[in-house]
Amino acid sequence: MNAYLDTDIVSAIVKDNNPDESAAIDRALRAFNDDDLSLVTSDVTRKEIDHYKGSSKVGVERSFRLLRRVPYVDTHKLLGIHNPGDSRTWTNSPAARRLRDLGIGPTDALHLMVAIKAQCDIFLTCDRAVLHRSREIQADFKIEPMKPSALCEREGW
Repeated sequence: MNAYLDTDIVSAIVKDNNPDESAAIDRALRAFNDDDLSLVTSDVTRKEIDHYKGSSKVGVERSFRLLRRVPYVDTHKLLGIHNPGDSRTWTNSPAARRLRDLGIGPTDALHLMVAIKAQCDIFLTCDRAVLHRSREIQADFKIEPMKPSALCEREGW
């Protein structure tokens, strides 16, 4: 099973600012260390961390570096171009448009697109906007947004 780490999960590892999910994050990381779970993250996470301010930035950056074993998925890689359009309108990514139509913000949509491209089964997040649309996202893209606690409960960790 492959899971993508959203920035809020990387941040919570350091800040421990989500007490309801803290133990589950620890269990998911143990599952990763035991090779029971594959994790990936991306340049999108790195860029969000670069914008952090204050004392927590150092800890979050350190945590991100300590996750070196977590593969880093390329955000952009041109594999071809499929642009449906007519004489007035061209759509670059129907999937991105669908995520935006669901009410997913641009950064979260980019995270999801990277996770989808990386063929992740799970999108680990505590982001309410993404979790609120979990059913629609899973139906359209075959990736399941979920909290670490839901994943751990389902897997019995």
